[in-house]
Formats: sequence, C-alpha cells, structure tokens
Amino acid sequence: MKAMEKSIEETIKSLSRTYNVKVKRDEKLGMAMAYHRRSDTILYSISSIKSAYLSLRRYYPLRLSELIRHFFGHELAHRKLHISGGRQASVIESDVSILLRSPEEALSMMPPGEDIHTFVFDRACAIANELFKEYYAETNNPLYEPSVARAMALDAREVIRRNLREAREVIHALPVAYCGEINSYFIYPLTVLPIQDLRVLPEFQTLKRIKQYLRVKILSPRDVYDPQKMKEIANIIVYELYGQGRSNPLKRFARANPSTLREWSFPVCKR
Repeated sequence: MKAMEKSIEETIKSLSRTYNVKVKRDEKLGMAMAYHRRSDTILYSISSIKSAYLSLRRYYPLRLSELIRHFFGHELAHRKLHISGGRQASVIESDVSILLRSPEEALSMMPPGEDIHTFVFDRACAIANELFKEYYAETNNPLYEPSVARAMALDAREVIRRNLREAREVIHALPVAYCGEINSYFIYPLTVLPIQDLRVLPEFQTLKRIKQYLRVKILSPRDVYDPQKMKEIANIIVYELYGQGRSNPLKRFARANPSTLREWSFPVCKR
C-alpha cells in the first residue's frame, strides 16, 4: 500500500508540472479530486483515489495511472470551464451554491411570504447548472481514458441496480434531494452513462431527452452558464421528473419546518 501511495503522489506531481497547475493533498476532501476555484488548485485525497481504484477495477481492467490521469483531466476541464466562464461563472455559482448544497438552509432563508414555487424552480435551475458543469468536464477531459470511463459507467449502473428504489425516490424528489443523492442517482449517471444504459433508471424517456439536450446544447463554457438553458432543464425536472401525479417531496421539510411550509402546490413555470 505504501508503494501505491508513493505512485499516486508521484503521478499527481508529474501532472502538476506538465500542466502548470498547483496541487494540494487534502485527506478530508471526501472525494478523489476537486478543483478549488479561489486558490486555483486541484485538491486530492490519496485514500479516496485508492478506494476508487480498488472499487472500479472490479468492473473493468484499468491501471492506477489511467485512473489518476482521467480524474486529473476532469478537474483540468473544470478549471478551464471556470476560467473561461469568468465573472458570469462566479456570479451564477455563488447564487446556486446554497440551493444545491443545503436545501434546508436555503428554505429557512426564504423571505417571509415568499412562494414555495420559487424555491422549487430555483433549486431545479441549480441542479441543471451542476449537471451542465459535470457533463462539460467529462466530455472535455483532455486526459480522457476509455477504460476508466467504461469502469465508471459500469459502476454507476450497478449502484443504481442495487438501489433502484432509492434512485427512483431521489429522482422523483430532485427539488429537495440532498447533494450526495443527486450526484449518485441523477447528475453522475446522466454524465457518464450512454443513453442505452439509462434504461436501468426510472423515467427513462425523460432522462433520454435530457441526455440528448446535453449533447446538442452544452458545447462551450458560455452554454454552461446560460440562464435560459438552465431554465429549460429546470422545466423538464419540475414538470416531467417531478410531475403533478407524484407524492409531495417537500413533505419531510413541511414536517420539519411547519412554520415555513404550511400549504403549497406544484409550481407553475412558463415553458
């Protein structure tokens, strides 16, 4: 294991020099790698990289160096996206951050008398922006490794198959689902799975439409930060994945926050 850790460290530092980008080890990261915008640094966790490697190689043969390169390239694409997006990226990301990461806190910060419809639709826009960023980073990865992409797709499909009931519940409750749930059962699968593999998910036809939209519409940093495109996907989420016949996904919040959410109905947003 010590040899593996040394190999990971050396590979990352070599990539850092090659692409002239700062790197920093952070074992509290909770994921293999992440681009930190403020410090313009790629953070990495050796323990998470090892865990990902041992997990993914069960599904498809791959080398450790391939995995590191693929992950590093994904973060390089995020870096390029953020730099290219400039001020527009910073403004939108700061606006949607709390909506995506902390639904309960976002709800508690709603002004008195604010319509719950606004929260549901705004959160769907935040989910759309995160989906766009991940899709862009995956499809514009300069260090793309087919073996890693294949292993990630097989892993995503297997996780969903094992937890299909949970995946269905999360997809139907996207406007208020937690970030980890959204990533596991919505954003991540739509990013890495080919359309035919999306059949394992509930609401296949709607997810297929979203995937096709991403292929056609998310081609540049400008597309990722286009508010109109976010609204288009938000409408699909609200009306078709979260449709009016479904059980109310805000019930748990209503129970937890009776003074904030007393009565509400489904949002009515202009297509």
